Amino acid sequence: MLKKNLIKDLHETGIIDYIGDAISVQDTDFRILYQNIKSREFFGSHVGQFCYKAISKRDSVCDSCSLDLSLKDGKARTVERCNPSTKELFVEVTTSAIRDSRGKIIAGIEVVRDISHRKREEAM
Repeated sequence: MLKKNLIKDLHETGIIDYIGDAISVQDTDFRILYQNIKSREFFGSHVGQFCYKAISKRDSVCDSCSLDLSLKDGKARTVERCNPSTKELFVEVTTSAIRDSRGKIIAGIEVVRDISHRKREEAM
């Protein structure tokens, strides 16, 4: 019930839709429950699909998935990644667990920020 209320609140308020970073909420099975506007622009619309299939084209959770770790231990994590094929798109990914009123982890939130410009400047 809390997951439904959470997603309903996100859609009704629209606040997260206008944040400049890509934000998604995924359940504990990595099914995408919510994407803000920037996430849909970045990755396409994949609500209802498994993240690892829709985004990474894999059959299972990515080996270095920070959301997987956050869902297991409840800790927030931030990692930097680049597109391995082009080495041009760099992102900072921050993940955190979402807990219900009893403290049980019920979902996770992932924030993806494009840091390509900063990385190019650092390389100069």
